[in-house]
Amino acid sequence: MVGLKRKELAGRRFTRIVSVGGGAKNLAWLQIQADIFDATIYCLSVEEGPALGATMIAALGLGWFDTPESCCQNFIQYTDAVEPLLQNVEKYHKIYQQCRKIYPATKEICHDL
Repeated sequence: MVGLKRKELAGRRFTRIVSVGGGAKNLAWLQIQADIFDATIYCLSVEEGPALGATMIAALGLGWFDTPESCCQNFIQYTDAVEPLLQNVEKYHKIYQQCRKIYPATKEICHDL
């Protein structure tokens, strides 16, 4: 969450996030992520995202594709897209603002733990 917020402060807003692995199988978890990040969560059709990435890099290196974009168009397929729910986005935003206020007061305690 903090990393995405830093990107936003730098002028870059993410509207889509790709989910891979075991967590991508749980629609409730994907909905929570979509609501927290206020972004659409896309699920890859393959579970092994890192292996797919390695395959794509090899295909590019072998010259099978002219551009990374054409490689992505050939390899990447999504099974689901989970949209954020506005009412939940607003709730999570309020909670996040409260957590930002609490953190400075508890930072040292958390570090000691």
